[in-house]
Amino acid sequence: MLQRDGHAYHLTPKECRLLQAFIEYRGQVLTRQFLMKEVWQTDFVADTRTLEVHVHWLRKKLSREGPVFIRTVRGVGYVLRLEGPTPSTA
Repeated sequence: MLQRDGHAYHLTPKECRLLQAFIEYRGQVLTRQFLMKEVWQTDFVADTRTLEVHVHWLRKKLSREGPVFIRTVRGVGYVLRLEGPTPSTA
C-alpha cells in the first residue's frame, strides 16, 4: 500500500520493493543490474523488460498526486528525484 497526501494506492509486492529501493537510495542512479538483483533476486539482465514495465506502472501510480519523478538514465538505469513529501509504504 502506498500512502501519499491522504490517498492510498495498492502496490504489487514487486512495485512495493522497487519503490523501497528507490526511496532507500533516492538521488542515486540505480543500475538495471542492481534493481534486478535487489527486487527480483537475479543476476539475469539480458532482458530487463520486466523492470521497465514495473517502473512504468510505478510512475503511473506516483504521478497521480503530484510530482514524483523516476527518471531514466539512458544506458544505465533509473534515479528517483522527489519533490514534496516522501511517499510511504505500509
